[in-house]
Amino acid sequence: MKKVIAVILTLALLAAICAVQTGALTEEEANAGYYLVGSMNNWSVNSAYRFSLNPADAAEYMIAGCALTTSDDFKVIYSHDGKTIDEYFPMGFDNNCTLGKMSIDTNSVVDIFFRPDMDGADDWYFGCIYLELKSVKPTENTDPTEINGQIDGGYYLVFKSDSNRIRERNRLYGGNDRWWIHGVTLCTSDKVKIAYSEDCKTVSCLYPEGEDDYCIPQYNSRFYTVEFALLGDGEGDEWYKGMIKAYPCEPPQEESTEYAPVTNRQMKQNRYEDAFKAAYPNWNENDSSYEEIYYHRNMFDCDDWTLVKTTSSEPIDGGGYGVFDEITVFSAEDYPFALGFGVLDHSDRIFYSIGQAWNMDFEDLHDVFVHIAPQYADTAVLGDADLDGELTIIDVTHIQRCLANMEELDDEWMFEHTSVEFGPQMTCLSDYDCDGQRTILDATFIQRQLVGISKYRHDFTVSVKLEKDGDTVKAAASASFGAKPVQYKFTIEGGVHAYTVYGSDWGRFNAYDEAYEPMPGNEHMTTGWIADSSVELPLKGITYNDDYTLTVTAKDAGGKTSQTAVLYFKNVY
Repeated sequence: MKKVIAVILTLALLAAICAVQTGALTEEEANAGYYLVGSMNNWSVNSAYRFSLNPADAAEYMIAGCALTTSDDFKVIYSHDGKTIDEYFPMGFDNNCTLGKMSIDTNSVVDIFFRPDMDGADDWYFGCIYLELKSVKPTENTDPTEINGQIDGGYYLVFKSDSNRIRERNRLYGGNDRWWIHGVTLCTSDKVKIAYSEDCKTVSCLYPEGEDDYCIPQYNSRFYTVEFALLGDGEGDEWYKGMIKAYPCEPPQEESTEYAPVTNRQMKQNRYEDAFKAAYPNWNENDSSYEEIYYHRNMFDCDDWTLVKTTSSEPIDGGGYGVFDEITVFSAEDYPFALGFGVLDHSDRIFYSIGQAWNMDFEDLHDVFVHIAPQYADTAVLGDADLDGELTIIDVTHIQRCLANMEELDDEWMFEHTSVEFGPQMTCLSDYDCDGQRTILDATFIQRQLVGISKYRHDFTVSVKLEKDGDTVKAAASASFGAKPVQYKFTIEGGVHAYTVYGSDWGRFNAYDEAYEPMPGNEHMTTGWIADSSVELPLKGITYNDDYTLTVTAKDAGGKTSQTAVLYFKNVY
């Protein structure tokens, strides 16, 4: 009897130990692991893109049947809690994976394999990612052979604006009498049907039947679920034959509105904000702002440095200023950069203040900053004696009259209660050569500048920024240091669905090759060379992709072409 009791106690003790060990795994530990992040999930950690251990190889992780498009770029990350991104693979900037880099040139369903710790012995290296084409179509679909005997047939979501064209990415999942598709972007201007195709190319029949009987979404949402009933009599579950239901599958749902305004922060995509937050962990997003205002690209067409702008709600007593060639930049906010501007060096992933970067070897930084800074900060033009914002022959006259004691100038006050953060100490704005005093040399240098003999030489440059007013979004470009008049060429790549912009007072966007019929979400559209420096972006009617690249190039009267300015942005419903 004692032995029986001892055995029972031992088993109970083992069970208790196992229970303690099992319960010791916290929620944070349970969510730790490798995830796929990229443009397809807004570069955020999502359980739907979590890697699992490959049962065939203990050193390998995998995701089976991941649907990707040719416009997606992505990396593998490690997260210790399923929320925070701790490490990227591959490491570094401008080396994201794409289908094209894996020699896959169509939107595809792929198996993704990842090995975090390998030495290259079997052609696998540290952080190496492999993609394997799994199927041109989702294999999870049940082939509707019971309906018409066609093994390649399937059901698809089609759009009236797209001439009911069959597109593989819009294939429905399911089987028998119920089919569905998740994560579709729809808006209230879309008219959709469900199409059955026997060969996955041509439409065999449409649901609902009838020429104009389309289903119209009730809300604008990037996360729609569309369900379709092949059979049904309206009883029990209230599904009828050929019935379609469409509804947002993520919040907002009941609170959705016909139009959700797009904020400037949502419109602009800060590609390197994670690096900024890592470099400045005390930066408070609620009390400060961060914006990437210029991306410089090297000879290999990759970002090599980025100009950023930050502001803080905590003002500096008296403010500060810096002198950069022919402009003076004023700022009352300096965290974390003096004067509010910084430069990210992509080669070593270090941020520098604009003062530090000015004295470093950043290609075109002087040209770009002198041109762009006045668009984002309080600036003044050196030599502007009459404070009208421009350098003219009238400024020369004012300086000469002041030196002859014929008038007094009021260009000292802006330096009286400010401290110099970078460059020479200024006492007045009419001190054009920054030698510490107003002399006849300042008038001479200004006259030479006005006839093209510049003290500060700059290359022809262009910049672009987004301007939003209500539901209208415009791209406004400006050029400097070129011979006028200047022409501009705007180009958009990404999820552009419309073929033209609206109106007649600015350039029209047209598909770059009329014979080419690109997939929605993979458009390349351009205005060609136009005189207008502002164009309206063709964002209405977009249904597939919300990530865009806008590039602008300027050409002056002498035919000189500027370096292309690049702006990354999003359209958000």
